[in-house]
Amino acid sequence: DPETGLALVSLWVPPGTWVERATGLVRTGKSSGAAAAGATAAESVGVGVHAPQCPAASRAGISVDCAVSWPFDKEACLERGCCWDPEAAGRALGDTLAAPPCFLGHEAAALVAQKEADLGEVPTLVKAGAIVPELDLDPGGGRAELVGAAGKPYERLVLSCFVSGVSGGVGRFYEDDGTSTAYAATSLELGAFTWTNVKWTYDPDLGTFTVVVGAVEGGAFEGRPDARAYRVKLVNAPPPASLHLTKGGSQAHSPERVPWRRQAKRRPPFGAAEGEPSWHYDGAEATLTICLPPLPTSEPVTLVVAALFPDQAVQVQRAAAQVTAALKAREASVWAKNSSTRKLRAAAAKPAARPPLERAAAERSVGAAKQAADALLSGVRGAFRRAALAKLVLNEARLCPGEVTGQQSSGALQTLAATPARLSRAAALDPAAAGDVAGDGSAAFWELVAGLPGMVMAARREVADINATSESAWRVKHATALLRVAYDDLLLT
Repeated sequence: DPETGLALVSLWVPPGTWVERATGLVRTGKSSGAAAAGATAAESVGVGVHAPQCPAASRAGISVDCAVSWPFDKEACLERGCCWDPEAAGRALGDTLAAPPCFLGHEAAALVAQKEADLGEVPTLVKAGAIVPELDLDPGGGRAELVGAAGKPYERLVLSCFVSGVSGGVGRFYEDDGTSTAYAATSLELGAFTWTNVKWTYDPDLGTFTVVVGAVEGGAFEGRPDARAYRVKLVNAPPPASLHLTKGGSQAHSPERVPWRRQAKRRPPFGAAEGEPSWHYDGAEATLTICLPPLPTSEPVTLVVAALFPDQAVQVQRAAAQVTAALKAREASVWAKNSSTRKLRAAAAKPAARPPLERAAAERSVGAAKQAADALLSGVRGAFRRAALAKLVLNEARLCPGEVTGQQSSGALQTLAATPARLSRAAALDPAAAGDVAGDGSAAFWELVAGLPGMVMAARREVADINATSESAWRVKHATALLRVAYDDLLLT
C-alpha cells in the first residue's frame, strides 16, 4: 500500500495452534469435521466425496493455489489434500489471471488469514510446542566466526521452545563432522553422527515448565564435542518465580538454583565458556532465556521453571480493554457504513465475529492460568517491534513527539518504546528477596502487559496528530499504520 507502506499478506493457518515467529502472535486454524491433517485432511478439504465441488469452487474465484512446486499433476495435488480442477489445468499456463488447477478447498481456504506486514517482516508460522535448535552465532563476531560455522562442532546451541497454547513438545537435533560422508551408515550405532533428544512439558497442577536435554545418542566422529553450552529460550513464557538446574541424572545430582543475571549486550565468541548458569527475561521478545555453561553431552540436563502467572484482576483488566475496544471499533464501522437509523440498529443487533479459538479445549490441556498468560503475551513481541520501527521512522526526520526541544508531547510513543526494558526489570524482581508472597512480585510485569493495548492506542493517537510537511507526511502515515496493526494483533486473541 503506497499510503501506509505495508503489504497485505495471505497466511494459511493449518489446523492446530501456531505461533508467528516474528510477532509472537498465537493463531489457531480450525477445521470442521473430524479431519485434522495428513491423509485424513484430504476429505475435509474437498477430496474424495467432496471432489465434484472443487471445479465449481475454483471457477468461483475463491481458490488459493495449493501447489508448492512445478510440475505437478492431479495425483500429487490430491495427495496434498487439495482440490484439482481439470478445466483450469487445460487452460494456457501463461495466463497468470486464471484460477490455479491445484487449489485449497472450501474449508482449507477459510483458514487463510489476511494480515498487514511491513516489508522487513517475513510472516512464518511455528507449530505450538515446537523446539527449534539454532547455532548461537554472534553476527558482530567478525568473518572468522561466521565463515565455515557449519563445519564446526556444536559447542553452543540455542533451543527455542514455543510454549504457547499447548502443554508440551518434543524434538531432536542431528550432528556429524560437517565435512565428510562418514555419516552414511545403516545404523545409529555405526554411523558417524549423533542425535540429541529435547522435550519440554508444563504441569498445570504445579505451574512449572520442565525442559530436558537428553544425552547424545549414536556413533563417534572427529570433533564430536564432549561438552556443550546452551541458551534455552521459552518463547511467550511468563517470568519465573524460581528456576533450578539438575546436571546429569536426578539420582546422582541435586537441583541447584539458577540466579538472575543482567542480559549481556554482546554474546561470548563462538565456542567460548560462559561460566555459571543464569537467566534473564527479554521484554522486547517476551522470552525467558536460560544460559547454561558447557556441560557434558554424555549426561542429561534438566531445567524446572516455576512460573509467575497473572492474577484474576489483571485478566479482567485486559479482557475489559478488549471488549471496550471491540465495541468502539464496531460502532465506528457501523456509523461509517450505515446512513439510516434502521440500518444502524439492524447492524448493531448482529453478533460480532470472533476468531476461531478453541478455548475450552485449551483450558483442559494447559490449564486456566497458563491459558491466561498465553492470551496476554500473544502479539507482544510484534507490538514492541512495530513500536520501535514507528519511532525509528519518525526519528529519521526529527518528528517523534517529545524528542525535539520545545515540542509538546504526551510521551505516549516514548513510554511504549521504553516498556520492553521495564518488562525485563519487572521480571527480574525476586518475590522471595523482596519479602513478598510468591506470585505477588509478578504484579508489575502483568500490569504492564495488560495495559499494552492502551499504550499502543495512546501512541497511535499521538502520532496521528503530528503536523508534518508534505515530504514527511508518509512517515506519519507509515508509523500510524504500524501502531494500528500492533493494536489489532494484541486484541486478536
